[in-house]
Amino acid sequence: YKVGVAIYQFDDNFMTLYRNELKSYMESLQTDTVKYDITIVDGKNDMATQTEQINTFLQQGVDVLVINPVQTTSAQTIVDTVSPSGTPIVFINREPEESVLDSYKGKCCYVGADARQSGTYQGEMIADLGLDTVDMNGNGKIDYIMIEGDPENVDAQYRTEYSIKALEDAGLEVNCLDDQVGMWDQATAQQLVANSLSQNGND
Repeated sequence: YKVGVAIYQFDDNFMTLYRNELKSYMESLQTDTVKYDITIVDGKNDMATQTEQINTFLQQGVDVLVINPVQTTSAQTIVDTVSPSGTPIVFINREPEESVLDSYKGKCCYVGADARQSGTYQGEMIADLGLDTVDMNGNGKIDYIMIEGDPENVDAQYRTEYSIKALEDAGLEVNCLDDQVGMWDQATAQQLVANSLSQNGND
């Protein structure tokens, strides 16, 4: 089987772990009679590049496409491009709208975490520590700095929203000191946190 894997960006630590694990797992499934020819491409966080890569996979006649879309909002366009060929699509990590999956029913699915649940877990972990542990300045609130991923990404939006909602649902008062976009880049996030900590002092 020819498997085409389109990753939104190789320069992302999580997606590096993901694609390496995906490749080694598929290789472990191989037998004397079942082989997987896996090609993984880097979308370089550019939708036009990824669209070109998907078209190339279709020209090569891949048996299945595994797609981590650069933009979740482009998932319908991807489906519209692929569906005439009848090639199955597995969207990973970034969840398209249900209507997108329904538009290519039986040939299209999503595999990944529920971002609402992930966000809830994040908030619950903080709440479970207890106010005495978390409230370092003693003002009775959860003062926080939020560093978000890609603001266009629905998973990032849900994790942001539901992490705070979980704190509020636990009866805690929250106070946002800063909300910045780090685009899932470690160096950027570290700089944003350092700046915010210096600006907000003991708060």
